[in-house]
This record gives sequence, structure tokens and C-alpha cells, in this order.
Amino acid sequence: MVKTPSPLCVPMGDKDLCSDKWSCAFFGVWLHLDATHFFILKEENTMKKAITIILALVMVLSLVACGGGNQTANTPAATETPAATEAPATTSVVLDKNDVASYLGEWKSAGMSFTFNKGGIGRYDLNGGWYDFTYKVSDEVVVITILDDFVSSFELNDDGSKLTILQNGLPSWVDGETEFLKQ
Repeated sequence: MVKTPSPLCVPMGDKDLCSDKWSCAFFGVWLHLDATHFFILKEENTMKKAITIILALVMVLSLVACGGGNQTANTPAATETPAATEAPATTSVVLDKNDVASYLGEWKSAGMSFTFNKGGIGRYDLNGGWYDFTYKVSDEVVVITILDDFVSSFELNDDGSKLTILQNGLPSWVDGETEFLKQ
């Protein structure tokens, strides 16, 4: 009579591991215990399987732990009204004209543009030609220097959207263009 092993049985030489007392598979490791022998058989990729199952459990537990419920905010009832003496809160951003970050970016007029980069450097473009410049910000004015000979100063308006020439020392320019809009 031919003996067919169960799905968890592994033949070992002339012995069938399931034919004796006890055998078990856990993470690809087979354990077998009988009266005289104790066998441990390992499958390949055992560590990969164990780590995969552990990571899957960690992901499930983190989803359960971080899953939010339906929490409602405590909102005042519709019948409650704010006191008449309370003024609505307004937030206004005050622009720091001495902060270099206020000037960073590109400023354009019809025929000219200025690009202020970090590190005190920039580029002046005039109808396809360009000059590199350095700049410094002090006393709410930005001063640019081109080729160590040409110095111009600019003022930023209160909302930070427009740059106006105060002193024009540019090597070349378009007549009448003294204001540059932030792009």
C-alpha cells in the first residue's frame, strides 16, 4: 500500500516526517518530534517571509492606531451671536523692506526686467541684452551695482508688488520705465 503524505508532510530520506508523532510548519521552518529524533528543516527565504509578515502587521497596527474617528468640532450654536463690541479680527502682513526675501524674484516693466537671486546677485535684462549685478538692502532701499561703475537704487512699495527706481545709474535703460512689477 502506498502512503500519501499530507500537505504539511515532507519526506526525509526513507522517512516521512508526518508518519510518526508530531510535525509543524512555522514561517517555513518545519519542526518534527518523535520518540527518538528532533528534526528542523528550513525552507529558503524564511527570513524574507518572516519580515514580510511582521511589516504587514506593523502597517495594520499603525493604520488602526492612527485611524481617526468622526470627531466634530465644538461649534457654537446658531442662536449664539458675538457681542456687538467685538471687532472682527483682521490680519495684515507687514512687509519688511529690509528683508532680502522681499526682493527675491523677477521684476518686469515693458522693456526691462530685474531678477534678484539669493546671495546678493542678480541679472538686469534690457531687450535681449543683459548685465549681471550685485545688490545690498539697507534703509528700506535696494542698491544694485553693475560692473563696479553703475549704481542704481530702488524702493519697494508697501504691499511688495512694485519696485520703483529712486536713482537711475543703469548703463542703459528705456526712457519712462521707472516701475517694475513683481512676477
